[in-house]
Amino acid sequence: VPRRPEAQVRGLAGGRAAMTEPAMLVLDDEPAALDELRGTLDRRYGQEYLVVCEGSTTAGLDRLAQLAADDRPVAIVCVPAAMLDTGGAEFLAMAHRLNPSAKRVLIVPRGGPSAPSLRVPALLLQDQSVAQPVLQAMTLGVVDTYLASPHRGRDEGFHLAVSELLEEWARESAADQPAVQIIGQQHSARAHELRGV
Repeated sequence: VPRRPEAQVRGLAGGRAAMTEPAMLVLDDEPAALDELRGTLDRRYGQEYLVVCEGSTTAGLDRLAQLAADDRPVAIVCVPAAMLDTGGAEFLAMAHRLNPSAKRVLIVPRGGPSAPSLRVPALLLQDQSVAQPVLQAMTLGVVDTYLASPHRGRDEGFHLAVSELLEEWARESAADQPAVQIIGQQHSARAHELRGV
């Protein structure tokens, strides 16, 4: 997988266009899972989104603060369900404070390579110990949704869900931007008239 230069990933390089590229942040304390999700997201979304990954909640919060300081919007924050008990819930709460419009996503184990690609992963239906923290996080508003971890290779169901989240984030983010800005003299009757439209 081609990777970006480290300086660009840190938000230090690139021109004006690079600084407005929205970010997708992935947090996972399991290096293999982190690399797998990084590759999956970067292959599909790397041209339009900066995919950044961190291996700890502390590093993730530092990265979110850096992205906020760089005025870089964050579209999606992904955390594995397994980290809910080890600081993941607090991380998502802080992520929401730093980036209120970012979609907070729990990545739930699919249940193995032969598990079906369902909207509700089979493991959530079969294992109460996995389902309980996910349901509690959703009930308390800690996360916006959950996704089953992607299959190796192409997982169009995963990408459809991510694309829907990105579309929702873009629509909500655009609502915060004025469609037109009127510029005129401070006491101009015409500018005042147009602002009232």
